[in-house]
Amino acid sequence: MKRTRLAALAALGLLALWAATASAEQTAWIHGEVKLNVRTGPSNGHRIVAAIETGDAVTILDRADSWTQVRTSRGREGWIPAGYLDVEPPPLVRLEQLESEVSTLQTQLELVTTEAEQLRGENVTLAGRDDEQQASIRSLTQENLDLKAGARWPYLISGASILGTGMLVGFLLNRKGKRKARIRL
Repeated sequence: MKRTRLAALAALGLLALWAATASAEQTAWIHGEVKLNVRTGPSNGHRIVAAIETGDAVTILDRADSWTQVRTSRGREGWIPAGYLDVEPPPLVRLEQLESEVSTLQTQLELVTTEAEQLRGENVTLAGRDDEQQASIRSLTQENLDLKAGARWPYLISGASILGTGMLVGFLLNRKGKRKARIRL
């Protein structure tokens, strides 16, 4: 039980230490027209492991008296003199970033313009189809009205005429038939 607690506390301690180290890291850029040596320790007496120059991005790992520990974009770690880092990229790097962004935005604009032209063409086509469908709807509506109201009276008159004629013929035939005897059952 004590070992489990100790292991848990040790794990929490390592996690806190890692979080503190990770949160201390920040990206910075070399400013000014310089080329700096990255050294194994915080003094000019230490061995040079890499070189960085204006516009190179580095990750700040630690700070000492007048030295800053950094990690280069290639993963090399070492120390450089303090005072050469800036949180903002230098104008040259910002210019390159902005030119890249402008190029991307121009490509996107061309794509959007092409798509807008296609949509305008489709809109014209669909508007033409809509006009055709509206005309067809008007024609069918008028035909429906004619079939519902206006075209029924000729059928009714024809039916009434046939019924009336049948009744008249039946009446006339029935009159002549009164002379005959009826058969009763």
